[in-house]
Amino acid sequence: MGHPEVNSVPSAEPGLQGESWAFGGFRLQRWTDPGLPGGLSRLLAEAEGQGYAWIVEFLGEWTGRPFANDGEALFLAFDEADPVAMAVISADPHVSDRETGRLRYIYVGQGARKQGLARCLVEACLRRGGAHWQRLRLHADNPVAARLYESYGFRPVDGEARSTHVRIAAR
Repeated sequence: MGHPEVNSVPSAEPGLQGESWAFGGFRLQRWTDPGLPGGLSRLLAEAEGQGYAWIVEFLGEWTGRPFANDGEALFLAFDEADPVAMAVISADPHVSDRETGRLRYIYVGQGARKQGLARCLVEACLRRGGAHWQRLRLHADNPVAARLYESYGFRPVDGEARSTHVRIAAR
């Protein structure tokens, strides 16, 4: 699934046809502003209410270093001005090697589910950082999410701290 209706924002990255694009009735954007959008707190509160404990970790990491290094990004999906979904690709903070990235903080709000946003955000993350990282890791509690990641070449693994799936880059 590509990005239909790409806007005119020029891209400095091959394969990512702009920093903002339309998908269905949503606007997706790589977020580079040091401040987070105001409506994101509602999305994070919803995720926390559903038992996702990574909210505090995400906020701490954004404050410390906002996913701006090579191969890193925060992508947000908006319905009007309200963030309704998010995803991050970054260095994996749970390993010491510099060739391992992590797909994480992926969440689609309840009202925006089943419209392809998770797939679109995963594709954006992989375009942004997929070639940068030799290995990508993630943790999936949800079997539906696990199948989505597996469709992008992630394979289930045992014995990897804080990870359920790994994708090795073809080099």
